Amino acid sequence: MINKILLNKYFYFIAAPVLIALIFLSPGIYRYIFLLLSLILVVLFWLHKETILSEPGEIKSYTPPVKSDPEPQTQSQYDGFVIVKKGDKSVEHESGRTAAEKTGSERSVSEKQGSGLTVRLSENDDDTPLSETPVTAAEGFRIPKPRSIDIIPSDIKDRYDEYCRTEKLEGKDTREITNTLLDPVFESIADYFSVYSIILFWYDKGHQVFKVAKSKSYSEEIIDTRLELENDLISQVVTKESPVLLSTISAVAEKDNIRYYFSSQQIKSVVGVPVYFKGRLIGVLVCDSQTEDAFGEETILNLARYTKIISYVIELSEKFHFERTAKNKLSKYSQISSEMLNVETFDDLYQIIETTFKDLLNPDYISFIFNDPQNENYTLTKVFNFRDDRYISDGIGIDLFASVAGKAIQKCETDNVADLNERGQKRFSPLEEDIDQDGSFLVVPFAYKGKAKGALCFEKVQKGYFTAEQGAFVSEMLSIMSASIFATGSVESYKQYISIDFDTKLLVRDAFIERAQQDVFRTSLLKIPGTLVLIKIDEFIEQENLFEGNPVKKIVKSVAEILKNETDPNTAVIGRLNRKEFGMFLFNKDSNEVFMWAEKLRGKIAKQPVHLGDKQTTFTVSIGISGVSTGNFTEVYNAAELALQKCVEQGGNKVKHTNT
Repeated sequence: MINKILLNKYFYFIAAPVLIALIFLSPGIYRYIFLLLSLILVVLFWLHKETILSEPGEIKSYTPPVKSDPEPQTQSQYDGFVIVKKGDKSVEHESGRTAAEKTGSERSVSEKQGSGLTVRLSENDDDTPLSETPVTAAEGFRIPKPRSIDIIPSDIKDRYDEYCRTEKLEGKDTREITNTLLDPVFESIADYFSVYSIILFWYDKGHQVFKVAKSKSYSEEIIDTRLELENDLISQVVTKESPVLLSTISAVAEKDNIRYYFSSQQIKSVVGVPVYFKGRLIGVLVCDSQTEDAFGEETILNLARYTKIISYVIELSEKFHFERTAKNKLSKYSQISSEMLNVETFDDLYQIIETTFKDLLNPDYISFIFNDPQNENYTLTKVFNFRDDRYISDGIGIDLFASVAGKAIQKCETDNVADLNERGQKRFSPLEEDIDQDGSFLVVPFAYKGKAKGALCFEKVQKGYFTAEQGAFVSEMLSIMSASIFATGSVESYKQYISIDFDTKLLVRDAFIERAQQDVFRTSLLKIPGTLVLIKIDEFIEQENLFEGNPVKKIVKSVAEILKNETDPNTAVIGRLNRKEFGMFLFNKDSNEVFMWAEKLRGKIAKQPVHLGDKQTTFTVSIGISGVSTGNFTEVYNAAELALQKCVEQGGNKVKHTNT
């Protein structure tokens, strides 16, 4: 608006005499103000006199004063601008063609004229791009051509690196590797087709069931349990081995066709395609949407390309799995062969089982069953509970006729139970087992000279967790271990008739407990003090790896010698309870007095060097003490064991005291 006024010559015709009159009539400082305004108007008139004095039919472009620029504007800076003259029949266009060179449809235009500006509009405005629209403008009027805009944001490199960054596959199992490789495939499908859910189902042909392998969905109600083969969309894909497309699904038909949600999701269209691997159908890829006609023939063909990628991913994962499994097997074979040479007790055996098979199968529970050579009974001798929840206790007998483990032992065959509920049998004994928890259960018997001597059982809360390949590998491992297990079991069985430990010359566990029970009773009867002491060698797994052979035996012997030297054989009963634990009952000794003595004993053991080959090291012990105030040995033992456990939980190398 201001530009129009300043470029109008009548404004100057009126403003000039008014300002002259005000200059002469105004007093003082006002006269100088009006004089300054007059000079400004004179300068503006001089700069734009051509535009101001032009004819009414012509419009001159208003060009503001150009500030000094170190770099003069070049012709390239005006690319895309058209400078034309009014009425010029040969108008230069940005495409380089004149109006006379245009096609017939381009020359057939309507002209709109107003305010001296003539703009030619094509009759085919909808079809002609903006950059192609011919324009005629007033002389000196520059019309900018649409320029290409740099739409790449400044952080595009960081975002690109984030998307393309790969995860490390080291340490992951085959399932995790497959899921990691399929993640970008699923994200691409979800973005490309704008689906509500995309789900990959594995198909078990033997049991005719489906299982969700991987999914990406806006819903959290996808059923993760197995689905039976029926007449829904997924089942039709398997039955026909052909893609199935439903473009319009009514609310009534949704439940019958889509069974993989817990509740209705208002799905209006769905497509399912088969997934093949090595020529056989192994699964179904399903995409669904909450809009009708979301998928078509082109969707099926595009999904075919994605299923090919999925097949390649599975093949690569399988090759990687085989290579890693072979390497892992060789490593485990070598490890277990060398470790079994040093097994002397069941405690040694249990440690090998725990470390080897926990890493190999990652189960929730491991149970060890052994056949006592003396009475020929199969007993659950050890249970490893990695979930720390309620489970079956060791010591129960195995029912060979009415339990999963018993039948597997009878047949001497591996039994892989995908779902204990479906099998309808107890794990070990219907009479002594009170756990209703279901899941996967793998029983692998081991034999010696053709006769089953026991079994190793693995359990996972997740259903269908263990594979036949895993069962076969465990069976191979147990065949290597079976001779050593049988020999160890026989020695352990005969040890009950021996009262002296071979390595330490101390009482064995059963003999020590028997003697300690007698001393507790005598102490209570005579009303004199007595104290039970439990001593445990602290864990030294890191140090064990530094020394060749079996350092535990030397450590145990060293501790046993210190215990014998620091006690009076007339008032002390000492025994070896297990691999790294000792028991001691001090007759006619007050618990407070024993506590002070135990602190000195702990310090002495910690300072005592033990020579292992050309090296030497020191070890620590934890000590739990319980004074006797009752004739019940079990209460005294449990109190001492609780005190010992507190020492271990606090890092070891401590002495704790409690009274009963």
